[in-house]
Amino acid sequence: MSLPRLQAPIVTALLLVLAAIAVVSWGRRPGADGGRELGHVPRTRAKLYDGACVFAADVELQGRFGSFTFGRHDLEIRDALVDLLRTKPTYMVRTPMERESLRVQMLDTVNRVAGRPIAAALRLTEFVLL
Repeated sequence: MSLPRLQAPIVTALLLVLAAIAVVSWGRRPGADGGRELGHVPRTRAKLYDGACVFAADVELQGRFGSFTFGRHDLEIRDALVDLLRTKPTYMVRTPMERESLRVQMLDTVNRVAGRPIAAALRLTEFVLL
């Protein structure tokens, strides 16, 4: 049994179609419906002005470029958030209203470190005073 020989232009066209499909679907998650990308600030221990805390956050990013920029600056962003917390006394992060103010400041810090507005929202997934 021998396979029929395909002509070179047909093989080239098929390879180009396969390459285009691979490029278009690169990095897509199954079930992704065009939603926003998320950046994660892992569980981190931070020293407050007069105490300590553990926090983690999810950052809603604007587009793939925002995701790429967040990935390049993730350590700097985490360090800047720890520095921000170092200026806060415990009483300024104790209640939900005070944490909302902190969340807005953290969002501004992410955008400042990135050098452009890449973050649309920030959600504290964990915040525990020690």
